[in-house]
Amino acid sequence: MSFVYSTGLASFLLLVYGIFRVLKTGRGDVMFFHEFTALYDQHPVYFAIYCAMSVFIATHYYSCFSRVSKLGVIAINLLLGVVLLLTSSKAILLVFAVLYPIQLALYIKNAKMRLISIFALLTLGILSVINIPFLQERFVEGLTLNYTSFQPTHDVGEAFVFGNDDKHNLSDLDLRYIFWRLALFHLNDDGKLLLGYGVGDVQDHLDLYYMYYGLAPGWFEGYNVHNQYLQILASMGILGLLLFCFYLWKSVTVANRNKSFLHLAFLGTMLFAFCFESYLSRNKGIVLFVFFNTLLIKDYYLNEIRDHRNQGDTK
Repeated sequence: MSFVYSTGLASFLLLVYGIFRVLKTGRGDVMFFHEFTALYDQHPVYFAIYCAMSVFIATHYYSCFSRVSKLGVIAINLLLGVVLLLTSSKAILLVFAVLYPIQLALYIKNAKMRLISIFALLTLGILSVINIPFLQERFVEGLTLNYTSFQPTHDVGEAFVFGNDDKHNLSDLDLRYIFWRLALFHLNDDGKLLLGYGVGDVQDHLDLYYMYYGLAPGWFEGYNVHNQYLQILASMGILGLLLFCFYLWKSVTVANRNKSFLHLAFLGTMLFAFCFESYLSRNKGIVLFVFFNTLLIKDYYLNEIRDHRNQGDTK
């Protein structure tokens, strides 16, 4: 629970700081996305994962607390839920909206309370997206796809060059679609599917191809492909991707065998988020994923050792 309390404190400070900035500047947008987590120089999608995991953990241990402490846990969860909305991370919010009602259904024994909790959660989320302009823009305009006709090419002279207006009008989904198509085409065209470009060289190749299409310089150079699976394919090829998928599959099977919803919720969140971000391209993403996955797996083996010792003592 130390992680939950520290995330709760960090969230409270962000909320207070955000309100102070709104009062000072008169701008409501400083309460959302990059502006909201600017105090910590933290990307909002990472903080969104911290908040989601904290809610999962707090709910997991909820029954272990006294009646008074349970009220505190509920308060922290409400705070974290509000902050999760303010981070405006579409992928994390979507997967959280699916997984958390499942957790509530599994952990709340009272059927009436379970239905009320799930209904209140979903209603709050939907009303927030509908009534808050910034969230509406993130979820509606950010999901438009206008450049499906984009075709990568190996001939620079035939490449479609994005103008300034095009680049200003690119939605989040447009940008990802273009990155994905571009990376897959040139990876295959360069004959690098098997082993990839190499972890140290992949960004240089991506930046070069961004320049083909007018996406660099001065715009998207330094951007990864915003898909963890495709990023590993581009960096380490099919062999590296297969090893990574085996690691993920093994983690899921271990979590499922031990019937750990907390571990499955973490893996489900990350596996879905990997479709839209390359978290493991940054140290903070590597630490986040490896720390939680290793910690949760470690608990299984510690429990097995403890059970084995208890059986030995009994004999």
